[in-house]
Amino acid sequence: MVRQIHAEIPKIQRLIPAGVNLTVVSDRTVTIRASVHYVQFTLVLSVVLVTLGGAAVPLRSLRATLDRGRGAARCR
Repeated sequence: MVRQIHAEIPKIQRLIPAGVNLTVVSDRTVTIRASVHYVQFTLVLSVVLVTLGGAAVPLRSLRATLDRGRGAARCR
């Protein structure tokens, strides 16, 4: 959207009176794009960490279950 607006500025400049100058005072697209990139990175990292953590919990309980079963077999 910002690129389209910047592309329209020369057309608008031709339509306004000759003494009026159209300039971009502030362009925050760099900051906004960096923020969006950071949020995307954080979201992907969170999904990866939650997935790894979710996979580790059943493995621990499975290992504990197997160890308990072996211990019970030895006691008999």
